[in-house]
Amino acid sequence: ENFPQDLHAERGRILQNAMSRRETVTGETMSLMGRYVSYCTFPLGDGLGIIFRDVTDRRSAEKQREEAEEALRKRTAELEAVLETIPTAVWFTTDPELRHVVGNRRAIELLRLPREVDLSSALKRPAGFTVFRDGVELPPSERPLHCAGRGETVPDMVLEIRFDSGDRRMLLMRA
Repeated sequence: ENFPQDLHAERGRILQNAMSRRETVTGETMSLMGRYVSYCTFPLGDGLGIIFRDVTDRRSAEKQREEAEEALRKRTAELEAVLETIPTAVWFTTDPELRHVVGNRRAIELLRLPREVDLSSALKRPAGFTVFRDGVELPPSERPLHCAGRGETVPDMVLEIRFDSGDRRMLLMRA
């Protein structure tokens, strides 16, 4: 009776279903004013009680978040493609504590690590190799990525990787 224009529209269907079933119905829909509303209809005497809450701003924020997440996924895929094609070992983190470190295939191969290794753990507690600088063993906290994580710039650092097998590799590191 109050919304005759909605008799055959979604809003009218929602109200008619709630009246005929005499049960609580919740959802979201577009209001007459062009805003998204969350609604809850419930039996109340011989009629219905209806509570509306404007959720347009929340829906807009959710859409923006979804778009940002999609842009981040695309950017991540682009970065991963670059990391896998360049002929240089790369380790990357945005976490100063190095709890999440990403490395490309060449970085993992360089250290002779399994492909699915947790690089954070492998770099903090290496197994199978030891890192030296000027012939002195270099603790993880003094290595380039760890220094960069603390905000330090490492322009060029020559390191020697000594593997348990006796093999050695010299690395020029920047961070």
